[in-house]
Amino acid sequence: MSRQPRRTRRHGLSNYRSSDPAAGAWWQRGADFTGMHSILAFVVAIALVAVVGVAFDPLGVTTEFDLPDKEMAAFNAAYEAAYEEGQRRGVELGRQRHLILLGLEHKDGDAAWVRGIREGWTDGWNAALDAMLRATESEAPADELQRERDLLLGIDRR
Repeated sequence: MSRQPRRTRRHGLSNYRSSDPAAGAWWQRGADFTGMHSILAFVVAIALVAVVGVAFDPLGVTTEFDLPDKEMAAFNAAYEAAYEEGQRRGVELGRQRHLILLGLEHKDGDAAWVRGIREGWTDGWNAALDAMLRATESEAPADELQRERDLLLGIDRR
């Protein structure tokens, strides 16, 4: 009796069978790393990363869309600091000017602090005018010398 080769059955699950008995259970499909499901999973993963990055910004990266907000926050912080410093300096300058005005307008001219303020006010003003006149005469261009000299001589001395 001659043996005829055995015919394999053709059915829809032929790729589920393995000729290797150590390959695992026949109902488990073999891994296909470049199949459609792998490509689709990769695309979905990239889209998910993009959506999470735009919506939640987990790394805190500043983009061009964040720049107006960052610029406004920096401006507000700088403005508040400059405003507080200006307020403090303005109050101090106001106190100084008020004290000088008290000394200049005080009725008792014999008090030492009143004399000191008046002399300093007068001497400082006149010394500044003299220094500006000397600087003009030594540094001013010839065509501007007379105009600057007339301007400085026209300022009243104290």
